[in-house]
Amino acid sequence: MNNRTWGIAGGFLGAVLAARAFAAQATVTVTAPPASVGKPAAIDIRFRVAEGSHIDPEAPLSIRLTGPASVRFDKAELHYADAVPPPGPAPRFVVHATAGEAGEQEIRVAMRWYVCAASLCTPRHETETVRLRVR
Repeated sequence: MNNRTWGIAGGFLGAVLAARAFAAQATVTVTAPPASVGKPAAIDIRFRVAEGSHIDPEAPLSIRLTGPASVRFDKAELHYADAVPPPGPAPRFVVHATAGEAGEQEIRVAMRWYVCAASLCTPRHETETVRLRVR
């Protein structure tokens, strides 16, 4: 390899590493309070980003909730427009889940979004599991 090739390879590797480090500056937490059979419980989905970053409102953002057949969601698929107003740089979502039976119900939350700063945007994909404790 000549010096130009090494320079291009090094630049590419540096960009990949910077994008990975940048993507780590966004986190998401999913929480659910204790619930009662037949009564809706609010599942809270919160994105957090480092200062100077934001979740891009124009890029695709999707959240899918799945659980056992005994759990019903008021909305099982969410997009940026479903964020709790005002969404700001890190949106928050609330989904109501109603369980038909007592016990611990496992809810999977699959998320896809883009975190951005200045002119760099990085896609993120994450799946969280939250346990809905139903009495």
